[in-house]
Amino acid sequence: MSKVLTWFVAGFLVLACFTGAGCEETAKPQPQPEKPWVKLQMKFVPGQLYRYKLEVTTTSALQSEDLPAVSHTAVVTAIIRERTKSILPDGQAQVALAYESLKMNLDGVESEVPATQIPTVVTQLSSAGALEYVPDGTKIRELLKIPDYVSVTLPTIGDCYVPLSGRPMKLGDTWSTNVSADQSPVGLALRTNYEIIAIGEKVNNQVVTSIIRRTEGGSLKPLAGSGSNAVAGNNGRVEMSDLMRISEETGRLVSRDAATDTAFAKTIEVPPLKKSVNVLTIVKNKMHLDMLEGG
Repeated sequence: MSKVLTWFVAGFLVLACFTGAGCEETAKPQPQPEKPWVKLQMKFVPGQLYRYKLEVTTTSALQSEDLPAVSHTAVVTAIIRERTKSILPDGQAQVALAYESLKMNLDGVESEVPATQIPTVVTQLSSAGALEYVPDGTKIRELLKIPDYVSVTLPTIGDCYVPLSGRPMKLGDTWSTNVSADQSPVGLALRTNYEIIAIGEKVNNQVVTSIIRRTEGGSLKPLAGSGSNAVAGNNGRVEMSDLMRISEETGRLVSRDAATDTAFAKTIEVPPLKKSVNVLTIVKNKMHLDMLEGG
């Protein structure tokens, strides 16, 4: 090869490297697009109606070395409605919350509560999804005439709402909350972890963000010398997984699937046996929610 040709080839290679042609090791990486982000918060329109259908299936079992095993299965279905009455100066909404229907199947026996027997609740709802007042299930349990010894988880108004941060969040963001035993509805310290697993999905004709929530707390400690299932005092364990699909437009739940496993053990008095016995109650719940109207 002549010197002139050699210089020409060398010059071409140098030029190619400067322009990036044929030299991948010198090419600059392309900037990656930002992860999708979303800001979830509730929006209110006076007169707006939302309707939710909830179904909760509960299986409970009582175990003891001194008593026969007992189990129950209950399926409770409810339609809950919320109507925005007005927007308050602080940005919250005054809402009316009511049961439209409530039915239960307990071990094959059907029962239904007329909606007129369940009081309507008027309270305030914030853009962060917080209700000022959340009624418990005591009145509902009485109306359904559920025996005290049967564990049944009821669909409640509170199940239709989830806490929203109101800040921009990206796919993969995580956060945690802690609840002390004194604040917990089950008397156990609880830790809850949240994670955004999808943004911009289509569910029931609405664009949603999906959040997975996992909660756990407590532990079961056997009572020495009294059998493997025997535990004294307020001793239990709870584990929950909850997939919530939230409308990016309204901040409302579009659908929800939750599963909860709880176990509580205590010592109870059994007069016929003239002694105290240790019992373990295991309760498994599955809840499904669908928005029927609104959005």
